[in-house]
Amino acid sequence: MSIRSFEAWDYVIFAMCLCISLGIGVYHAFFGGGQDTTEKYYYGNRNMGALPVALSMLVTYQSSIFMLGYPGEMYIYGSMFWLSFVGVGLGFVLVAVFEAPLLHPLKIRSAFEYLEARYKSTGPRKLASFMSVIIYAIFMGLVVYGPAITLKTVTQFPLWASMIIVAAGGIFYTSIGGFKAVIWADVFQSIIIVIGIFAILIQGLIKVGGSNEVWRINEEYGRIQFDEFSPDITVRHTVWGMVIANMIQFFSLGYSQMVVQRIMSTPTTGKAMQASFLAIPGFALFGSISCFLGLMAFAYNVQQGCDPLNKKIIVRPEQVLPYFVMDIFDSTPGMPGVFLAALFSASLSTLSSGLNSLPTITWEDFIKPHCGARFSEVQATMFGKILVVVFGSLAIGFAYLAYLLGGPIVQMTSTATSCVNGPILGMFLMGAIFKSANAKGAIAGCLSGFAFLLWIALGQVVQKFATPRLPGGPTANCTATSMFNQFNNYTSPVQSNFSTTESFESVADHTGHFHKILGVYKVSYIWYTTIGMLVCMLVGMIVSVLTGGIRTADEVDMKYLFNLRRMLDSKRVKQYELKERGHKFDGENETSVELVPEKF
Repeated sequence: MSIRSFEAWDYVIFAMCLCISLGIGVYHAFFGGGQDTTEKYYYGNRNMGALPVALSMLVTYQSSIFMLGYPGEMYIYGSMFWLSFVGVGLGFVLVAVFEAPLLHPLKIRSAFEYLEARYKSTGPRKLASFMSVIIYAIFMGLVVYGPAITLKTVTQFPLWASMIIVAAGGIFYTSIGGFKAVIWADVFQSIIIVIGIFAILIQGLIKVGGSNEVWRINEEYGRIQFDEFSPDITVRHTVWGMVIANMIQFFSLGYSQMVVQRIMSTPTTGKAMQASFLAIPGFALFGSISCFLGLMAFAYNVQQGCDPLNKKIIVRPEQVLPYFVMDIFDSTPGMPGVFLAALFSASLSTLSSGLNSLPTITWEDFIKPHCGARFSEVQATMFGKILVVVFGSLAIGFAYLAYLLGGPIVQMTSTATSCVNGPILGMFLMGAIFKSANAKGAIAGCLSGFAFLLWIALGQVVQKFATPRLPGGPTANCTATSMFNQFNNYTSPVQSNFSTTESFESVADHTGHFHKILGVYKVSYIWYTTIGMLVCMLVGMIVSVLTGGIRTADEVDMKYLFNLRRMLDSKRVKQYELKERGHKFDGENETSVELVPEKF
C-alpha cells in the first residue's frame, strides 16, 4: 500500500476554506452590526434564527472528536457505539422540552446565573463556573489535538506548529467577530463537513463494493454488535449505556455555556425549542455516517490485506480515517484537502464556541460582579477579546498534554467532561425539581459527585485498566512505508494509561483484599455523567434536608422549576396565586382557609 502526501491542490482547497472562515470573522468585526456592547459580542443581540442556531449547536459538538474519534472507536471496538446516537437524540429532546422553557424566559447571560437565582447564593454559581472554566479549557485542548495530529501526518509540519495553526484560526475570527461570527462560521463549516464526509462515504463505498460488502466483512470479523444488554455498568458499551447514559450525558451538555448561549441568542422560547429539535436529525445523520466510516475503513483494509493499526503503521485510533482517506483518494487531486478542510471546520466550530463561551462566564460570573462597574461596554468587550486569546493559548498547552496521554480521544473527552458535567447537572436538576433543595446541599452534592468521579477516573488510570480491543485485520500485504511511519517515530514521552492492554484481573490478582475496592475502577466511562449526577442529587438532598431546606421550600419562586414540575403541582400553583387573599383552591371551589405550602 502506497500512501501519498499532500499535493498543491490539497493545500489550495484547505487554505481557501480556512480563509473563508477567517473572512466571516473580519466581516462581522467591521460590517456585522458592531461589537460595541457585550450583548452584541456575546449573544448576537439575541435575534438569531432557529436554523443557524441549530446548525451551530450541531457542529459545536461535531468536532475532531466526531470526525476522528468515532471512526476510530468503531474500528477497534465494533458497532455498539453506533447506538449512542439514540441517546444523543433523546438528550436533545430533554434540552428542548425541559431546559429551553426553564432558562430562556429568565434572560440569563451566564448558564450558571440560574443557580444563583434559584439557590439565592453565589456559592453554587461560582463553583459551577470555576469547574466549567477548567474542564472546558481542557476540552478545547482535545479539540485542537485531533486536527493537529492529522495536519502533522499529511503535511509533515512540526506538531507544535500544527497545534498553533489550528488554535490561531479559531482565536482570530472569534476574538474579532464575536458571537455572530461564530454562528455564521458554524453554518459555513457545517457545509464543508457535509461535503467532506459524503465525499469519503461515496468514494469508500465505490472502493469497497457497497454497503453490503462493508457489513459482511465486519460481521465476519465479529464487529457487528447490537445485542449487549448486560446490566453490568463495567461493560464498556451496552445498549443501556449507549441509550440511557448517553441521553443523560447530552442532557448535561445542554447546561454548558456553549449550548445555553445559543439557546439565549434566540428571540423567543419557541425559537429556542425549535433550534434544539432541529439539531437532532443532524446529530443522527452526521454521527451515523461517521460511525459507518470506521466500519468501512476496516472492510477496505481487510480487502487490501493490510490493517495499518494492527501492523503498527499507525498507532492511534484517530489516525485510522486520515490513513483511509489518503489511500482511497490517492489519484484524486484536492480531495485530501477537502477532508482536512472538513476536519478543521469541525474543530474550529467547537473551538470557537468554547473561546466565545469561556470569556462569557469568566466575565459574567467572576469579573462583572466585583468590578464590572469600572468598565465601559467597549472596554468590557475588549477585555473579552483578550480572554479569547488567553484561553486559546491554554488550549494549545492542553492539546500537547492530550498527545502525551495518547489514549482514545472519545474516552478521554467523555471522561474529562463527565467529571464536571454530571455533578453540575445534578445541581440544576435538584433546583428545578425539588423546592427543598438549598445552596448548602447543592455545593455539597456537586463536590461529592466530582470527588467520586475523579477517584474512579484516576484509579482507572493508575491501575491501567482498559478494555481489550477486538482482533485486528490481516497484515500480509503491509509492505510499504509511508508518511504515517515518520509521525509514529516521534513517540509519546509517557506510556498511555488509556490505551494500555494490561488487564484489570492481573492487577487484582496482586492486590487480593483490595479487589472489591478496585472493582469500581472497571466502571465504563460512559456512565460517569450519570453517576456524578446521582451522587450529587443524593448527597445534595440529604444535606439540604439536614440544613433546613424543607423550612424554606415555600420561598422558592415557581419560575425556577421545570414546567412539568409546575404542572404536577398545578393545584399548589393556584394556591400560591390566591395565598395573599387567604383563599384555598380545592379544584372546584375557593375557601378562605390558611395555606400550608408543599415543601419538597
